[in-house]
Amino acid sequence: MNRAMPYYMPLPLCGSGTFEVEGLSSYISRLAYLHGATRHQFIAHLSDWWSRNSGQQRPLPNQCALVRLNGYSPDAALFVEALEAATGTSEVRAATLLSLKNVCAKNCIGSTRYHRAWCPRCYQEDRLAGRPAYDRLLWRLQSYERCSVHHLRLEILCPHCSSVQTDPNRSLPLDICGECKGDLVGPSLRWRRAAHSELGEDDLERLLAYVARHPQVEFDASAPWVFLERMKDAFSHGDLLRYAGDVFHNRKKPVKPQLNSLLSMAAFVRVSLLDILLDPTCAGSQELMDIPPQAARRRKKRRSIGQERLDRYRQVLEEAIQKGPPYPTHEALATYADMHPHARPACLENLVCQLHQLRANDVKQRRIQKQAQIDRLVLDHARMEGSHPRKPFIRTIVAEAEAPVHTVRDRVRLLCD
Repeated sequence: MNRAMPYYMPLPLCGSGTFEVEGLSSYISRLAYLHGATRHQFIAHLSDWWSRNSGQQRPLPNQCALVRLNGYSPDAALFVEALEAATGTSEVRAATLLSLKNVCAKNCIGSTRYHRAWCPRCYQEDRLAGRPAYDRLLWRLQSYERCSVHHLRLEILCPHCSSVQTDPNRSLPLDICGECKGDLVGPSLRWRRAAHSELGEDDLERLLAYVARHPQVEFDASAPWVFLERMKDAFSHGDLLRYAGDVFHNRKKPVKPQLNSLLSMAAFVRVSLLDILLDPTCAGSQELMDIPPQAARRRKKRRSIGQERLDRYRQVLEEAIQKGPPYPTHEALATYADMHPHARPACLENLVCQLHQLRANDVKQRRIQKQAQIDRLVLDHARMEGSHPRKPFIRTIVAEAEAPVHTVRDRVRLLCD
């Protein structure tokens, strides 16, 4: 394969070398928009080119979820290799968390978001600076809830139509809603202030800044375990289990932890996660130099990440049912709650079924109303115009009723033939 001549137009990575580095999903969306294609079309085209030119047995997945693109999964590594070969750009790896692939679980559950999030002020500054709006990699991490630059809460819903931004068929700039084509910046009066930093915010920014400057680095898989081994004498086994979560256990073959668990562990012992990953022995020695009494090290008990998402899913389901029509799909609500779009937990099955039935009834009622509107227009135009050419007549009804052509055609045939 000839890597000297790029197949696609090269596109520089935004925020390269800083903690505001662009995420891989954002880079792919901008690359697709540059070539006049949707994200789905571009990934399918790239996959076809890669399978013909790479000589590898494993092709690119055509339907790769964005949650895996921005993480440390094998899919992300494949996309990085393919994009660097196709565009001639050597910095794409910095748009992912592949430096953590030996440390963290590959499924990225509880670490990266299923939906997009953004800071409206950052989008606004991108425009003023004359650069394209792009999604920071930090925004796709579940532990990152606010923009530390502007002290604003990240937005996840369109300010105009309240839709979640996940559409893979969009061919629009990233600061435009994929549903209503509205501006995602929205009015500044709706921006939500967040003056205080969240748990793990500083750790994530330091980690991503280091990875952006050293994209080829790969952290040692044993780093968290070496650090916790030195912490055994300073903390009780119960505290480590409670705050370090799935990082600390007695399995002979430890399961790789999620990024959120590592952030929780670092916050509990008050040591930078980056220091733990780079030199766990030194980080453990620094912590052991000055250990305050256990009573002074009280922390809020860490809730299960899965339970938090489950509670959020229950809340949005109940709110959607109480709000009334138009009802969203349960897939959209699951995505909003950072769960898989097709997740249907057994404890929420009744709420999901209730929402599905309400939505089906609402869609049926709307279809009946639209059909009645079409019939009324067909009969009115038939009385006024008499005999008429069929195609212009159907086009007129379609424009007035704002209905699909096939629906109008069927009603015209039924009423006029």
